Amino acid sequence: MNKLKTSLTAAALCVLAGCQSLPSRNPTLDAAEQAYTSTAADPQVQRHAAGELERVRSMLTRAKRYWEDERDEAQTRHLAYLATRQLETLRVHAAQREAEAQMSQASAERDRVRLEARDAELRRAQSGEDAARRTADALQRDLAALNAQATQRGLIVTLQDVLFHLPLRYQDRTR
Repeated sequence: MNKLKTSLTAAALCVLAGCQSLPSRNPTLDAAEQAYTSTAADPQVQRHAAGELERVRSMLTRAKRYWEDERDEAQTRHLAYLATRQLETLRVHAAQREAEAQMSQASAERDRVRLEARDAELRRAQSGEDAARRTADALQRDLAALNAQATQRGLIVTLQDVLFHLPLRYQDRTR
């Protein structure tokens, strides 16, 4: 009877040991794959870090293979942790590259605006020069119409048909 109890207990323990297995899913690996999915959907990451994203994908594939083939929880957790950290680094680097691209665009826009301002200033100066030239030409024509004669001391202008009105205090009071 004692032998029977021992063998039944051993059989029960074997059955229970056989039923006990590692869970089919690894939460660390699942969290890393979820982080990968969200990072891969980010347009900044797609634009600026596609190659690095592929390396993280291969690391997650290795972690999954360790879990499915060998049930090596420590190695799977380690690779999933590394993949998660690399994904965080990847997001930060992609954001940095995006910021650098925006700074470059802003710098180009600033240069374009400065050039436009310089061109506008040049056009204003040229139009001012043209206006001054037209004014000088008009004054030259007016001066020629007055029959001005140049001398060493300046211009002599003869005024004809000009009527001067003198105020009362300048009038001749002797009469």
